Parts: sequence; C-alpha cells; structure tokens
Amino acid sequence: MVELKGLFLNYPLPHREKAAVLHNANAEFADGAISAIIGPSGCGKTSLIKIMAGLLKPADGTVLIDGSPVRGVRKNTAVIFQDYGLLPWKTVRANAELPLRIKGLKGKGREGLDALLAEFGLDSFEKYYPRQLSGGMKQRLAIVRALAADPQLLLMDEPFSSLDALAREDAQDFLLSVKQERRLTIIMVTHSIEEAVFLADTVYVMSGKNPGTLGRSIDIPRNGASQARFRGAPEFLECCTLLRKALKEPA
Repeated sequence: MVELKGLFLNYPLPHREKAAVLHNANAEFADGAISAIIGPSGCGKTSLIKIMAGLLKPADGTVLIDGSPVRGVRKNTAVIFQDYGLLPWKTVRANAELPLRIKGLKGKGREGLDALLAEFGLDSFEKYYPRQLSGGMKQRLAIVRALAADPQLLLMDEPFSSLDALAREDAQDFLLSVKQERRLTIIMVTHSIEEAVFLADTVYVMSGKNPGTLGRSIDIPRNGASQARFRGAPEFLECCTLLRKALKEPA
C-alpha cells in the first residue's frame, strides 16, 4: 500500500514569497489496483508523483510504501512521465535496457528484455530511434523500459496525453492488460475524466478551488461489466458525471 500522510510542498516566488503546491495531502492507494489522480493544471498532481517517486522532497509529511518511508528513488518503483523520457540518441533496445544497465543486470536481464520487446510488438524495431516511432510505439517503449526492472509500483504522469483519440484508447486497453498480467500497483495522473473512470479502480480528486489538496475519492463500480463493454455502460456515464461534479466542488 502507498500512503500519503500530511504532505506539504511550497515553491518560492519573488520577494521571498511562497506558493503552496501541496497542502496537507493525505491518501491511501490500494495494492494491485489502478488509482487515478485527476484535477486541473497547476493543482500539484505532477509534484505528487515526483514525491512518491522519491524525486522531490516535501516540505513536510511523508510517503509510506508498504510501511517504509520514501527517502529517495526506490528500485521497486518505476516512473513514466508525459514526454516518456526516451533518450533520442539511443536505439529502442538501448532505451529499453537502460534500467538493467543502471542496476548492472544487462546480461542477466537480456532474456526477459527480449520477451518484453516481443510482447509489446517492438522486437522488429530494436535498431530504430525514438524519432522514427509513432506516438503509440513511444508509449509502449516507455512502458517496456519501466517494466524491465520488474517494479512493484508504476507511477504515470499524463502518459497518454500526446496520443490521438484512437491511439489513446488502444494504449488504455494495453495498460489494463499489463496490469492484469503483472498484478502491478499503478498510480496515474490524468486530466481526462473519461480516462480516469475507464482505467481506475478509485479516482482521487484534486480541486482547482483549493490547489494542492486531495479531496474526495470515488470508487468506480463496474458491476461485472467487461472493460470493452464498460465504456458504453450507464455506470460509466454516471461516474463521469459524478467526477465532473466533484471537480467543481472545493476539496
């Protein structure tokens, strides 16, 4: 379980003033589930992801993963940012094996990486560079690189925002299959109400009226509907309406 306990974060402004980015943020994210954090631009979502990843230190409060405080980057946590973070001068394979190189596991992880590239349909593109890939392929490569290190927790910051509508739906379906096969815990940030409702087991709302505060959480009831059918189910539309209303309320 990932727990946020009383997180505060401020960014400096001119004349020694400070802007509150996070204000007493508290939440619990269940193991083996997809949790979505949604809110308007500038409400602190990306900062929250960076703090959970150990890339940013809060002014106060703590993040606990399985009861242990996060004090830096953890080997069992992987992060995918909005721009994917691919190295343009490295090939698909070199990008994918970067986490293995960092851990000194390149040789030992070769077989597993080969399987990942094949599973994600990238085995025929190993010698390509990121500029030669479509947006969907870049997204898959970012996921392959994240999974190469066999993480338990996957953090995603607006991972599908640069994709067109159909490619975005394909990427969402793909993420669900990855989660089900690997039983990952996934926490993702999104601006899209429909994406949050479709992907997440629980959606956490950050209000624009009180920036930096995590407000209510909404569990998504699927009532046994398959993912394919859920997009057209009445429950899907009802949850979207409920979430849209929650975003307009103070946290």
